[in-house]
Amino acid sequence: MKVAIYSPLPSWDPAQAGTAIPLEMERAVYDTLLGVDAKGNAIPWLATRWEYTDQAKTDLRLELREDVKFDDGTPFNSEVVVANLNRFKSANGPQAAQLRSVASVTAVDKKTVDIKLSAADPLLTYNLSQAAGLQANPKSAAAGTLGTTPSGTGAYKLSPKSVEGTEYVYEARDGYWNPEVQHWKTMTLRLLSDPAAGFNALASKQVDMAQIDPRQSKEAQARKLEVTQWTSAVQGLLLLDRAGTKVPALGDVRVRQAINYAFDRKLVVQQNSQGDGEPTSQIFAPDSSAYVPELDNAYPYDLDKAKKLMADAGYADGFTIKMPWAPGNDVVQAFAKQSLEAINIKVETVSIPRQNFQASISGGDYVAPWSIIGLGPTWQVVQRTLLPQSQYNAFKSTTPDVQKLLDAIQQSGDSPEAAQKLSRYMVENAWFAPWYRLATPYAADGSKVKVLAQAYQNNPSIFGIVPAG
Repeated sequence: MKVAIYSPLPSWDPAQAGTAIPLEMERAVYDTLLGVDAKGNAIPWLATRWEYTDQAKTDLRLELREDVKFDDGTPFNSEVVVANLNRFKSANGPQAAQLRSVASVTAVDKKTVDIKLSAADPLLTYNLSQAAGLQANPKSAAAGTLGTTPSGTGAYKLSPKSVEGTEYVYEARDGYWNPEVQHWKTMTLRLLSDPAAGFNALASKQVDMAQIDPRQSKEAQARKLEVTQWTSAVQGLLLLDRAGTKVPALGDVRVRQAINYAFDRKLVVQQNSQGDGEPTSQIFAPDSSAYVPELDNAYPYDLDKAKKLMADAGYADGFTIKMPWAPGNDVVQAFAKQSLEAINIKVETVSIPRQNFQASISGGDYVAPWSIIGLGPTWQVVQRTLLPQSQYNAFKSTTPDVQKLLDAIQQSGDSPEAAQKLSRYMVENAWFAPWYRLATPYAADGSKVKVLAQAYQNNPSIFGIVPAG
């Protein structure tokens, strides 16, 4: 089975692991402490059982498998887990924050680990199925060779046939503890320049599966390729200046609501994504605890209502905002500008180099920037957008009501009741102006490969690329 990928893996060291495809490249070699199912829920993996042993949910106990060995025969046990978690936390890798709440890790006995938290963390078990949970051979870690020569307990080994920066070849490990996920004897991940090159490689049968540009979906289907897509991000405006610090008008909830009513979400899905997307007025994912189906249509396009709200707030004549844009977003830039100017909000466009765009959002220079936010579990989205230190909360917005809702989620371990109250508050008070959830299409040779959707990711799990039938 051969798959097209579009960026090389920077390092095989799990302490430097990232997300998306790079994470799945490592997941093939390194097992995680917990697994994750297609809906994004934690499932048994190297840990067969886990539970919080205190009411405050700050003491997590893991029970480990006893039949697992690394590829050189080194046994997997609780001491290995302690070493890996401590190393991940201290290595300052790109995902080190996944363990920010961990105060200490202790081996109780060979198959039991206790993790003590500084505060309740509803995201911890999910993170143990992600980069933070990857388990590397302690001998290789001590030797300093993990960056170039991976050694794990995973379903596959990296083959010497691999060519760094060109293609990565995996071979199924004999005696792996979970043979049901070893769908292929050999997997090859071939590095190509972009989705257009991936589509061409798929069409010429050089690969069996590739992520493609949404504009290529119809052509892929015409070529009898099987196209699978699911939503993994939401795009729209971040109404960051909710207290009206720089632009007083944005401190009025009626103005923020007016902005939401001014957007024809169905139109932008068609214009920008050829209809492949899901209009929404909320930032939380359909698989998350905070998702409320009816909130997707909380702000149907209604220009008259938007204008009335602007007038009621005393801004019938509008106001001016500056909005940053990176190159390559002409369609959504025009859509945002035209929609806002229809309710007399004048938009002054500021061109920002792509490499500086995210910094411009988090720096507090712009009150209502456009952005794309990855969908994830509720607390992950909270950490990205709603905490005072969040990347997408440049003005450090909070209120006593919001803090109370966040505390309820944290203390309840992410209960749907608490999470959905937060989602309703965000939508009713128009803290954001989302447009739609983006779909990421994958095309495959349907006679050979089936691609399974994976919640909270814009790519399938390495175990979600399965034989057809």
